[in-house]
Amino acid sequence: MNTEAFAIDRETSFDRCAAKTGTWLQDFPSHNSFADYLRLIDELADASRYRVMPGKEFYNAPADPERITVFLRHDIDNDPFTALRMAHAEAERGLHGTYYVLPTGVYYGFFRNGKYYRYACMDWIYQAIASLGHEIGVHNDLLTLMLEYDIDPASFQAQELRYYKEIGITVRGVCSHGSRFNALGLNNTWMYSEFGRKGNFVYGGKTYGYGELTLPQFGFLYEPYLFARDMSKEHRLSDIGPDRGSKLPSCLKAFEPGIKIMLLTHPIHWKDQHPKNGNES
Repeated sequence: MNTEAFAIDRETSFDRCAAKTGTWLQDFPSHNSFADYLRLIDELADASRYRVMPGKEFYNAPADPERITVFLRHDIDNDPFTALRMAHAEAERGLHGTYYVLPTGVYYGFFRNGKYYRYACMDWIYQAIASLGHEIGVHNDLLTLMLEYDIDPASFQAQELRYYKEIGITVRGVCSHGSRFNALGLNNTWMYSEFGRKGNFVYGGKTYGYGELTLPQFGFLYEPYLFARDMSKEHRLSDIGPDRGSKLPSCLKAFEPGIKIMLLTHPIHWKDQHPKNGNES
């Protein structure tokens, strides 16, 4: 496998990358509006009832007997522009969460001649989100990088994290992405030994191993699906589904203080339209 695949593209302009991403987003209508998202975080902004935090705080935070402790999780997937709008709106309300950046997202980069190039022009978005007090994490899609592009997962992950530090972002959390390889019976969580699934998979005539990496190997403090195993399904809320997002505020209101909740949102489910310059807030 290629151990030197990670590379930086410094030539592509932000406008070009934004246009490419915007074209992709037009094919995916949102289930909710951004106004719906504002109603959701207006509910969370009640500090007397909710204690909202990013994953790096939530994973070892004790429950608050007087309030509901909420892990505000955002899987950016392919919509960094709505993610930035969400980050601004949350910060205005004193809320902070985690934004997981997907290495295989259309906005992240591209593969060419054995190299996986990351768009440097998009870095300002991650930096802006972090500057608002939010956590930036990695949305693990190592299975795709390994099977589709024959990239060594350990090398890529280490090099990506090194680059994050170079642009002023320290990453302490990783959260696995549900890739197309789930349909083949695989899961990105299996890349890490903490999930107890070590084995091999034959793809494209080549055998690949999984379950050999560890979270501490990369300085990761947590993976949400580890602590999610100890949470009931009722305490794991998500916007996945055609009417799920609009129901989240009422779901939150139904909970009693003293519990911990993981609230998962995907920016693409709350977008109005693609902001052409990425600065809409």
